[in-house]
Amino acid sequence: LSRADIDLDFTFWGRQANESDHTYDFSVDHLVSLSEHSTAVIGAGYRNSNSITSNYVSAGSSLWSAFAEHRWQPAPRWELWTSARVDRKSHTQAALSPRLSLIFTPVPSQTLRLSTGTAYRNPTVLENNLSFTDHLVVEKVELTVETVGSSDLRPEQAKSIELAYQLERGRFRTRLVGFHYQLDDLIYSTISGVSLTSPTDIAVRRAFGNQAGVKAWGGEAGVEFPWGKRVTGF
Repeated sequence: LSRADIDLDFTFWGRQANESDHTYDFSVDHLVSLSEHSTAVIGAGYRNSNSITSNYVSAGSSLWSAFAEHRWQPAPRWELWTSARVDRKSHTQAALSPRLSLIFTPVPSQTLRLSTGTAYRNPTVLENNLSFTDHLVVEKVELTVETVGSSDLRPEQAKSIELAYQLERGRFRTRLVGFHYQLDDLIYSTISGVSLTSPTDIAVRRAFGNQAGVKAWGGEAGVEFPWGKRVTGF
């Protein structure tokens, strides 16, 4: 078994005169069967985005990516999925996102899955390049607020581990999920400076930056059931 897919997308969005967004998206992937119990997918992609506005930002960004995924069935009721993705975006270093999933199916109606992985969110064009100034007058006091992006932002990082159980009984599907995740380098906007040029003139500067992460534990329980032929409830 061998298959190759190529996708090419182009998006143009015009808002007003001299304002537009352009996105070029290209990806290719190849599926190959390594053995009776093993398959692999490899691929790569490229995305180029440009945002042109009259007041806020005129900038672009590019994203290169490569990925690989492998499925192995060591025993009749076991599957092991391993994958990795590398992204390289303008203004940031290359980021590796690995993922590992172990799936056990004791009977066709029950599935137990243990997964762990790392994911990234790269800064947006606005977070990197925004430049906007707003003027407000409050009680005869003129307030000037300048908001700027930063090219030094690091990608947001999410590390997670998840344990899930799924049971199917007739038309009903039950799912129980427990998870733990850690988010690092969260991107946020904060006040980086305040200056008083006169008793009635205040200048405030806001900028994007990275902050410390958060950790969380949680769980989810759900039942999926059909309502008629075309509607499903959860």
